[in-house]
Amino acid sequence: MTRDEYNSVLKAINQSYLTDDEYASLPQAPITSDDQRLVQFQSLASMLQGRSGVGMAVSKLKSYYFITYSQSLYVKDVKFNNIFIGSGL
Repeated sequence: MTRDEYNSVLKAINQSYLTDDEYASLPQAPITSDDQRLVQFQSLASMLQGRSGVGMAVSKLKSYYFITYSQSLYVKDVKFNNIFIGSGL
C-alpha cells in the first residue's frame, strides 16, 4: 500500500496520519492478493498498538477491514507499556 492508502484507512477510522518512521516500518508493496492485504493490515494494527493513547483504534481497524473486505482481521493483542527503559531517573 502507498502512504496515501494507509492514510485514507487511518482517516476512515479517525486516527492521525502516519509519521515518516511509522510509514518506513510498514510493508509498502502493491497489493496483489488477499494474503498481502491481510499482512499489511496486520502490520498497520501492530503499529497502532504501539501508539500511546490510541483507545479503540485497533477495534475500529478490525471493523473497517470486516466491512470493507468481508473477512476477519486477527491481531495479536499487545498491551502498551509506558515504561521507558534506559532513561535517567
